[in-house]
Amino acid sequence: MKIINFLQFKRFIIVATLLLCHIGCLPLVKSESQSIVLEHPIQQARKIVLDVIVTYNVDIEKAGDSYIEGFISAGGFPGTYWATGSKVSIWLEPIAEDRTKVYVDTAKRGKLFFFGHPDITGDILRSIDDYSKDIEQRRIEKK
Repeated sequence: MKIINFLQFKRFIIVATLLLCHIGCLPLVKSESQSIVLEHPIQQARKIVLDVIVTYNVDIEKAGDSYIEGFISAGGFPGTYWATGSKVSIWLEPIAEDRTKVYVDTAKRGKLFFFGHPDITGDILRSIDDYSKDIEQRRIEKK
């Protein structure tokens, strides 16, 4: 009887561990509620985004014309199996010649996914929006 209980417990631990690892690796998605519109063409919006995420110490892992992905380390051993922190994904979508929609999503990532930064999606969006408005204000003042 004790052997059966031990085997059931062992099976439970294995399934729970696999489930937790799977949850920690879920992909990030574009969401309308996590987006803003910048009054800039896509290339300028991309530069604004890159300038802002540097202030969050994001190590950029992938960067294209309309997609940027990076990682904010929270500890562990960076660059190894045990690295933990937050994944940051940013999509840029032109909606007019001088307007770009920016989507941001962040999630904790790593084998120990429960360690990491709190959700900073809103903070990054606000920083991008503030920086964009600051650039626009300076442009107007120069005229």
